[in-house]
Amino acid sequence: MKVLGLDLGDRWVGIAISDGLQMTCRPLKTATVDTAVNELIQIFKQEHIEKIIVGLPTTMRGTSSEQTEKIKQQANSLLQELNTKIKKNIPHEFCDERLSSKRAQSVMIEKNTQKKGDKNKEHSIAAAFILQNYLDAQAFKKATQEDYLS
Repeated sequence: MKVLGLDLGDRWVGIAISDGLQMTCRPLKTATVDTAVNELIQIFKQEHIEKIIVGLPTTMRGTSSEQTEKIKQQANSLLQELNTKIKKNIPHEFCDERLSSKRAQSVMIEKNTQKKGDKNKEHSIAAAFILQNYLDAQAFKKATQEDYLS
């Protein structure tokens, strides 16, 4: 089973997907806010998705802001529409996304690409950073629990 990562914004939704073992992930695509549900439906038709991880913007102090609340509402609305259309209740979690967009911009600068559409790739790269942080945290939790049990 795979996990999707979402980087929600005002105009764009970056989408990333994990491998089946949930160890690594890759940027998948960027959709507009208006087409995101339909794009996600297509992904669900092709992949076995277990969970969705949504990047949650918090302040550098780790507190909520207006943008945090806005993204929570946007995510809940998008996921409710998706669940209704696919007739499933896909679990989701929010994951800290601090600096994911800055890291994605750095990747694009390092690649030194100026092709049309590259700006949109930043959103899916940011989604991949969010998702990889989640996957790494889950792996760390599992390893830590196994250490305590042995």
